[in-house]
Amino acid sequence: MTTALRMLVYGMPTASVDEYVKIEKSIAIESLKGFYRGVVEIFEPKYLRAPNEADIARLLRVADDRGFPRMQGSLDYMH
Repeated sequence: MTTALRMLVYGMPTASVDEYVKIEKSIAIESLKGFYRGVVEIFEPKYLRAPNEADIARLLRVADDRGFPRMQGSLDYMH
């Protein structure tokens, strides 16, 4: 878990993680794969799915309240 988090949070390459945590590169990669598989398994049903009509309506309402009408689909409101 420490290895996966350091790689994700700090953008550390496996070589740097190897020096810090003292594990092999292949084990660091496997721990990262296990971590993201767990995240997907836990969060996919609710958060990692296409939005339904209710989600879109809520997002459009929030954007409108913030002064960005009809801005669904642009995360940073730049495009």
